[in-house]
Amino acid sequence: AESALAAFRSSASALRLVSLDQYEEWIEAGLEKMHGESTKARRGYFALETRQSNDLLRKTRSGLQLESVQHVLRLYIEALTGREIEISAQS
Repeated sequence: AESALAAFRSSASALRLVSLDQYEEWIEAGLEKMHGESTKARRGYFALETRQSNDLLRKTRSGLQLESVQHVLRLYIEALTGREIEISAQS
């Protein structure tokens, strides 16, 4: 029950990063990986409090992650246009 509540509470931030299908994939991976672990470990995973859970969530993402190229892309565009810009993901 605590794991389900933790997953629910972290769902908004997780769904800003991945699609619903990818979120489901992360949940299923967590259920497999956390089977037999302590309540605290399971809750930490589903609350996105562990490196392992964050890494697995990022691995479910398809495509190029904006944050991995955002700085270089901004510099490139500013060099081409001569104007400072801000690059952010669509909400």
